[in-house]
Amino acid sequence: SSGINAEYGVHLMHILVMFDLLTRVIRGATANRGQLLVIFPFAIFIIYIWSMLYFFLTREMFQPSDMEYCNSLWECFSTALRYSLRASNGGHNYKWTDKRTFSDMWLRIALDASFWICYTIIGLKVVTALILDGFTSQKKIRETSLEEMNSVCTICGLTKDDLAAKGIDWVMHKKKEHSMWSYIKLFYYLKTNHRSTKLSAIEMEILQKFDTRDISFLPRKTSLSWKNAVKIKEERKRKHRFQYDVKNKSKLGRYFRQKSSK
Repeated sequence: SSGINAEYGVHLMHILVMFDLLTRVIRGATANRGQLLVIFPFAIFIIYIWSMLYFFLTREMFQPSDMEYCNSLWECFSTALRYSLRASNGGHNYKWTDKRTFSDMWLRIALDASFWICYTIIGLKVVTALILDGFTSQKKIRETSLEEMNSVCTICGLTKDDLAAKGIDWVMHKKKEHSMWSYIKLFYYLKTNHRSTKLSAIEMEILQKFDTRDISFLPRKTSLSWKNAVKIKEERKRKHRFQYDVKNKSKLGRYFRQKSSK
């Protein structure tokens, strides 16, 4: 029963979904997952190269009593991999034995320093840079999304400046005319009543397009107030043109009357 009870701990991962901050952290850390996946084979390759150096140059110095095995290339690789995953101040920090000469110390310094440069500095710093770049890109995407939410209508795609040019209030358009929550209520109503006969033919067509992610049923670059504003503008243009024509005709009539009187 203890094993079954322990399985409930997996459900604690639901915390990632509950808190938006944790979700953004995971999304930022895995934003460059393609590049990160390329780094792991590179790290294994570096460890394998140093395993061969340990096997051919220093395998007699490894201490099996401290789980430092190097009797074969596979054992050297396993030991190097184990120590590579541990925190160190540089190199692998093996408890080497049988160090007979002064040159053995310099050999260890050369191996540890070269591994520290290639694996720790280059490899891990690249991983850190990729993760930070992922956080930066996610932050930019979030800022762009928030900016678009405050300047572009989610439903029709008209911008705040476009509406202002037509004399349409942005707050009224976003909260009343094209309210996002009104559309959510509509979709909820369609999804909960799709098995009944309450839906009309138009509602069924909207539901089918919604299920196939076809947004052609949404108004694009238009709205009722937008159409009214365009209609008013066209009427003003016609009225202005008519007044202009009448004025020109009256001037032309006066000109011919003056000519005929002479």
